[in-house]
Amino acid sequence: TNKVGFFGIVSTSTISNLGMTNLDITTTGVYVGGFVGLLTANSTVTNCYTTGNVSGGGSAVGGLVGNNDGGTVSNSYSTASVTGSGSYVGGLVGYQNNSPIINSYSTGNVTRSSGGSTNYGGFVGYNADLNVRMATFPRNGVRGYQLRKFENFPSVFLAFLAAFFLRNVLDYQL
Repeated sequence: TNKVGFFGIVSTSTISNLGMTNLDITTTGVYVGGFVGLLTANSTVTNCYTTGNVSGGGSAVGGLVGNNDGGTVSNSYSTASVTGSGSYVGGLVGYQNNSPIINSYSTGNVTRSSGGSTNYGGFVGYNADLNVRMATFPRNGVRGYQLRKFENFPSVFLAFLAAFFLRNVLDYQL
């Protein structure tokens, strides 16, 4: 099954103030999230959270959102443990493209199961842009091939530095 989550697809909608606890999602499909499988353009997930376990065998597996393709995630978090054997597996979002993540964090373990999987991250599995602001990165680390492709690291790290600078310097000058 593809596009798996409490909401399979969220398109041009806003979901807010909702939590999903004790998740136990296991599938071989693509776009698997504890909360949303596929978040599309002009959609927002805000003040939401997930706990439990999310496991996917295909691409784009995340604790909160599997594939964020143009939507916005803000003030949300995931403590879910995430396991994947496909590409793009992350603690909060599996695959991130042209999509802001604002004031959000993940703390669950991210584990590579069997297979030739790539692009794992404790926060985002693959970040195709630099649009992450005020994010907190996981403290539990990633199991398996963390940041196997080095291209993940610069975008997330630079976003973290930018967020730190904006929060700690520019906020006080406004």
